[in-house]
Amino acid sequence: MNIYKIYKNNWSVLKRFDTIEEATAYADSLGEGYSVEFVEEYTPPSVEERLVLDLDFCTFLVDRFTLENREAGITEPEALALLAKFKDILSMCQVGAINSVYLLLQNVDVDAIYTQARKDKDLADIENYLNSYNLL
Repeated sequence: MNIYKIYKNNWSVLKRFDTIEEATAYADSLGEGYSVEFVEEYTPPSVEERLVLDLDFCTFLVDRFTLENREAGITEPEALALLAKFKDILSMCQVGAINSVYLLLQNVDVDAIYTQARKDKDLADIENYLNSYNLL
């Protein structure tokens, strides 16, 4: 797998493709005038590097979740209810099990505090993260 730069004028994106033909087909799907340039061969992170990345991403998710709860001004009973709801997800975050976090989060019920908008944002961020490593 290789990394290619797809660009036009002042816009560009780096994406991974197996071949230049795949990269060119993607560029063509964007419209006329897009160019493709080989950047480098993609080397996936080692197991150790992935663990660090996964743990960092989980920390980001937990920190954002906590901040949003504080901004919402939740009460102590609401905090306890959220902790019970997210107990398994938090456990998976502690060990960097992103795929498990993603699967468990899909089944979390929304409410007045953990709204559908928050859930959608969390799922989208996890999907983007997993897609960046072709894990979804």
